[in-house]
Amino acid sequence: LFLTETKGWGVKATRSISQGELVIEYVGEVIDEGTWEERKRSLSRYQHMYFMALNPYEIVDASRKGNVARFINHSCSPNLQVEKWYVQRVPRLGLFARMEIAEGEEL
Repeated sequence: LFLTETKGWGVKATRSISQGELVIEYVGEVIDEGTWEERKRSLSRYQHMYFMALNPYEIVDASRKGNVARFINHSCSPNLQVEKWYVQRVPRLGLFARMEIAEGEEL
């Protein structure tokens, strides 16, 4: 975890990561669309948002119950991709390496 110059907190790889490797699961509180809209309205325009859509009706809010994955910054040329998968019929969001990632590279 490190403080970037322009994007708030960020995450760097602590080791080399192979293409296709699961890097981390995106976790948080699963909320409905109405709750998500309420929480968005309560944020100031300068606060960071830690939300990811699980499907059109459920959103994972990592603000209060998330892990370090919430600090991974989105990018125009990302090195990770999100994949939804199921474990015992429970949906999960995994962040997988789109390419080889060197130790110290921002995720």
